[in-house]
Amino acid sequence: QFANQKRDPDLMIVESCAITTRVAPSFTRIGHIDLFGRRASKGTKQMDELRAIVRHAIFREFPEILGDSPADDDSSDKLTSEQVAAFLTASGGAIADMVTGWLRVGFCQGNFNADNCLVGGRTMDYGPFGWMDAYDPLFAKWTGSGEHFAFMNQPG
Repeated sequence: QFANQKRDPDLMIVESCAITTRVAPSFTRIGHIDLFGRRASKGTKQMDELRAIVRHAIFREFPEILGDSPADDDSSDKLTSEQVAAFLTASGGAIADMVTGWLRVGFCQGNFNADNCLVGGRTMDYGPFGWMDAYDPLFAKWTGSGEHFAFMNQPG
């Protein structure tokens, strides 16, 4: 019905919707790790904070990576470079699996970025989003997104 209409931001349409509740093992976002990573070059305290948030993310999302680490809880900041590399690999794989699932069914997350993607491979902020009725590589639910957040650019 709206296929031939321009994507006018003032066009009001009625769509079915739902209320969602956020439940996850962790709410650590890529943006959290990025923020602490940017600060880490400023000194020892900031590097210790980065280690702490990375270890917390591993403990919550990928505890198998810690294996027989010195602490079996979230109280130690000790990490090996192998554990950090395994975390990056596991997180990247989980995120890739999530986005692949979206693409398979024509789901377009209208504003996918580091601030709304969890390191465990989930997203916390779905809006604006939608499913394509017919294949359109330029499909985007957010009127102002242009091609940046279009369906064809989601994996990038």
